[in-house]
Amino acid sequence: MKRNCLDILSITVLTLLSCHSKINPADSGIAPEKILFVAYEVTRDSVSQKVATKILYQKTTDGQIKPGSIENAGNEAGNWQISLLDKKNNLVDRITVENPLHKKLEYVLADGTMGIKEVWLSRAELAFRFNYKKEMTKVLITEIDPDKNNHTIFNHSILLADQ
Repeated sequence: MKRNCLDILSITVLTLLSCHSKINPADSGIAPEKILFVAYEVTRDSVSQKVATKILYQKTTDGQIKPGSIENAGNEAGNWQISLLDKKNNLVDRITVENPLHKKLEYVLADGTMGIKEVWLSRAELAFRFNYKKEMTKVLITEIDPDKNNHTIFNHSILLADQ
């Protein structure tokens, strides 16, 4: 009899524990984590060599980028730094990417060895993602110069319809 009561009690406790409701972050007052996605069309004028950008999209989605899943290019001349700034232009986050208009193509030479050919494109797309923070209000894209005096390519305010 004691064994039977203990079994019933155990089953009841396990059933209650397995049926508990999960906490919804929206109901708990905790803001869900989000990822900011931004994409641009980047063009270079063939005469003046000026770079122009056009925003293709900027949006957020629920989730979080895993640590170590975004690779930074080196701080070498020609690479671009993408900085996310707050209202007072303080840095919130930054990544460095290779210039999307400058591609290095590998190919096989006649002797069977590998060669690299540098190609300058007139148009490319640039897309990136960050773990979104409410402080982020502005995107600033700069090109790294050989003398480390970066010059601004483009900046814009982050305006999200889904916020």
